[in-house]
Amino acid sequence: MPTILSTSNPWTRYNKNKENNPIEKECDSVEEESSIFSHMHNVLVARNIIKLRQEKLSCYKKTFDAAIALYEREINNDKFTGNFDSLMKPIVKAINKCEQVLNARKQQSTTGSSNRKLSFWLH
Repeated sequence: MPTILSTSNPWTRYNKNKENNPIEKECDSVEEESSIFSHMHNVLVARNIIKLRQEKLSCYKKTFDAAIALYEREINNDKFTGNFDSLMKPIVKAINKCEQVLNARKQQSTTGSSNRKLSFWLH
């Protein structure tokens, strides 16, 4: 079986043909442009998602501020505060649980590799 020499290497010949072929060059540039466009599109989508989340955050802040203002205004109203507390209890519980999980993840990422398995099983 003959060995492949640099002069008879099919990949070398392919690359030389590709360099001399304007259609191949154009296809490569279209692929590069497509890749750049795809990346730019992904960046724009990510920015749009962040913007939508910031708008939602603003709504949440207004809603929670209004709820706290109502609670302050009706602090002497037993029925209102009872209903409000019943409504807020699962929300506060979920927020506290979320904070615990996020803090545990943060702590896991800062602990040494020897404690990583242990900290994983504790949470």
